[in-house]
Amino acid sequence: MMRRTLSFLLALVMLVCGFAGNASAMMIGGGMTVVYGGDSGDDPVTAVTAVQDTLYLLHQNGQVTTRPVDKNEEIVLGEVLNTQGYLDEPPATQEGQARMDRLFTWQGEPYGLCSAAGEVWRLLDESGAFAPAAVENLTLDVSSLIRKNESAGYYSTAELNSFFCQDDWLYYTGLLYGEGTPEAMAGRINLATGQKQDFSCPKLSAFTPGENGQIVALLYDRMAMYGSGSVEDIRTPAQYGVFDPEKDAVDAPTDIPTENEMGGYAISGICYGNGTLYYRDGSRVMGLDATGQSRISAYTGEGMYGGMNDYANLYVNGYYVSCSYDGLSVLKLDSESLKNGALTIFGEFGSDAHKTFLKNYPDISVDVSGEYTNDIERLTQGMISDSEAFDVLLLSMGSFPVERLMQKGYCADLSGDAELMEIANQMYPELLEPLTRDGKLYAVPVSLAGSCYGVNMEKWEELGLTEDDLPQSLGEFYDFIANWVYDYGEDHPDIALLDYGQANMILYSLLINDYIAYMQAQGEGLRFDTPLFRHLLESFRQIDFDEIASTQDDDDEYWHIEALFSTTMSVGYFYRMGGVEYKPLYLAMEEGGEPFVSMTMQVLVVNPRTKRMNEAMLYVKNYLNNLDKANANITLFPGHNDPVENSYYEKNRQETQKSIEDAQKRLETAGEENKAEIEEELKWLNETLESWEEYRYDVTAEQIAQFREEVVPYMHVLGQSVFITADTSATTEVNKLLMQYMEGATSLDQLVKELDQRVKLMEMEDM
Repeated sequence: MMRRTLSFLLALVMLVCGFAGNASAMMIGGGMTVVYGGDSGDDPVTAVTAVQDTLYLLHQNGQVTTRPVDKNEEIVLGEVLNTQGYLDEPPATQEGQARMDRLFTWQGEPYGLCSAAGEVWRLLDESGAFAPAAVENLTLDVSSLIRKNESAGYYSTAELNSFFCQDDWLYYTGLLYGEGTPEAMAGRINLATGQKQDFSCPKLSAFTPGENGQIVALLYDRMAMYGSGSVEDIRTPAQYGVFDPEKDAVDAPTDIPTENEMGGYAISGICYGNGTLYYRDGSRVMGLDATGQSRISAYTGEGMYGGMNDYANLYVNGYYVSCSYDGLSVLKLDSESLKNGALTIFGEFGSDAHKTFLKNYPDISVDVSGEYTNDIERLTQGMISDSEAFDVLLLSMGSFPVERLMQKGYCADLSGDAELMEIANQMYPELLEPLTRDGKLYAVPVSLAGSCYGVNMEKWEELGLTEDDLPQSLGEFYDFIANWVYDYGEDHPDIALLDYGQANMILYSLLINDYIAYMQAQGEGLRFDTPLFRHLLESFRQIDFDEIASTQDDDDEYWHIEALFSTTMSVGYFYRMGGVEYKPLYLAMEEGGEPFVSMTMQVLVVNPRTKRMNEAMLYVKNYLNNLDKANANITLFPGHNDPVENSYYEKNRQETQKSIEDAQKRLETAGEENKAEIEEELKWLNETLESWEEYRYDVTAEQIAQFREEVVPYMHVLGQSVFITADTSATTEVNKLLMQYMEGATSLDQLVKELDQRVKLMEMEDM
């Protein structure tokens, strides 16, 4: 979404309607190149180290296991207290029980570190048996890993992305979180003295042990994402070089090659072995040899942001080992299967449905393209490429030229697959209609979501208003906002009108996007010189946003958590959240009309020229069979109406019930001096059980019924418009015209005249 070819209006559509994708990564690859284990779930791996070709793993539940790097055969060694997340001295453990949250290898043996206490623990005794023992007379200075700010009343903890031992030093890099912007940090701790050394070399992003005791550094300014950095700043190439800890400098840094559109931001997870620097580049592990030549060494199958949340990366005897918040990944490097290439997916960011394919079909190599564009020429070129062509594309109907791709023959006919069609035919027919030509289906929906305004009914009733007083149309909504100060604002300075303190541009963009969608729904060509558009813009221009801000007690705040109106309330994404509950406002576009809900639909398209048609179709069917149960599985299928239970509900209910029974038994035999404490414990446990019952369902049957009744009859899927297929200069000119009107530099008559001229020109060029 960083490409400048995406116009301001299209960017707002993606922002509001929600673009696919979860940036988290699934640790697995394909082509018989992967051995995987310690996957996320109830017992994820939180730390890893290696001794020769044996991995030592620390699980979240405190279990310490071992396994060969080339086999997923874990052996449980024992258990420790996993102190991950502790910011202060952890509680005392049972006698002899170790406590740790990180693992490292020192002098050929596995060790653990308790970051909160600075303790170092040896895992094995001299015979090699699991017998954790604290290293006596050694306490490390961990003040860089957990920074305590007593005066401000908070602790800051580091998210490390490299941590290892080299020559009696523990090296680390990461981000330190606290108040405000994260802070990049890097340093080392002496394992003989416990003293630390902070590094200040600019742009240090990660370390890895190199040859002959060298330290190889990754250089990239990740703080550009948190400051005022431009797109060009973020795309700046990452570099690598040998780090001199005495000089606190990198000798002769060299650019790391990448074809990813995110540039250096896509580079992560460095490790060194066999004369090669290995690194993550989106969904690939690349190898960079001494000549500076790079090669694909493994496919991870992750999304475009693969590897961004790794906190351990190791080279172990020809394998790339990484650990992240999603689990453990072990990839065979430079295997023979790489010669066959991979099934290439365009537009995936690592959704759960995508991850299931990686898990269900580990023998199929999967690559995720680092290319991201909505330009039809670049899309079609990517589909006919001789190498690394897109096999399957995940596209948004409102932001990509799906209809044009269908017209030009760039979408494979899916209707010949009986299994796929059986699933598709259970969907709302109106969703399949724009994807069907001459009775054949050329794309299949995989998500449906939109946005509407919301009202905080508690605040609404504080104004003395009822549901009957709610605005019914977009024009009435603007009138209420325009009259807010005079009617209510001066008397209620404690009520923020809109959730965003600078909502004028958001509302303006939503107006334009809703109008475009509404014209599509009417089956009319896109024209702006209409009574409706004139009425909406005239109503909008009556709003004095500066006057509204002047009546707010907290007008300096950018976001108001308990505002009267929410500007972007999700439609089609079902979730329950604490705090303010907003009632959706499904507004009509015209006075006296029916509600109108613009929705964005994502679809999967198969390249008809793919050389992997069977694998591509398998991917699409697997995707459809693993849609998000709490969202797409409901919004796309009218027959899916069962409530969705919280995946943690049953386990937590049983554990809480067991604790209640245990407390009741203790109460029966307790002395008078202990009964009050146990009774208080029982009260708390019963309240916990009640709260789990209250949040038993992620999506309730009532929510589903409400969606069927209030949204489905009035929803319209945003389709292709000339703003999608037009070149960048054309959409830039349109945005310029809209901004000129917003700033009062042009009249409404002039605006609609010039907008229609631009649209007609774009339509002619689009033929």
